[in-house]
Amino acid sequence: MDWSLFWAAFGAVGQAVGAVATAAAVIVALWQTRFNQRKKLKVSFSDAVTILSPAYDKKYEFISVTITNIGNRETVINSWGFELLGGKTMMFVPDTTQIGIAIQPPLPQRLDLEDSITLYQRKTLFIQAISGSIKEGVLMPDQPIRFYVIDSTGKKYHVCTPKPASDYCNEQK
Repeated sequence: MDWSLFWAAFGAVGQAVGAVATAAAVIVALWQTRFNQRKKLKVSFSDAVTILSPAYDKKYEFISVTITNIGNRETVINSWGFELLGGKTMMFVPDTTQIGIAIQPPLPQRLDLEDSITLYQRKTLFIQAISGSIKEGVLMPDQPIRFYVIDSTGKKYHVCTPKPASDYCNEQK
C-alpha cells in the first residue's frame, strides 16, 4: 500500500468536508443577520373594553386592538381596520369625541423595541359597520372578523375575533 496516496486522499476528503462546513456556516450567518433584523408585531383583539368618563358618571364600550413590537427593529404603525370580501377593507379613522381623543394614540405611531399601543373604536360604531357590511354582502356573518394593522412599509399584520360577525350584530339588539 502506498501511504502517500492514502494520506493525499485522506487530506482531499478532509478539505471537501471543511469546504462544505464553511459554506454552511456562511449561509447560517447570513440567515441569522437577516432574521434578527426583521420586523415582527404581535396583534391581539378585545371586544370588552369599558372606559369611564373623567367624572365617573358615564361608561363607554370599546373594542381594541393591541399591537406589540416583538421584533428587533423600530416599526411605524400607519393604519388599522378590518377586512371585507373581495380584497376590500374598512379602515378606522380617529375618534374625535372628547373621550376618543383622550384614549386614542394618533397615527402614524412609532413603536420602539418591546413597545406596544392599543387602538380603540367605539363598540356601537363597530357593530354598525359590521351590520352594514353584512347587509351589503361584503362580510360573511358566520366567519370571524379579520383585523389588520399596516406598518410604514405596507406590511399587514392580522388578528381574528373570537366570535363570528353575526354574534356582534346580535349584541346590539
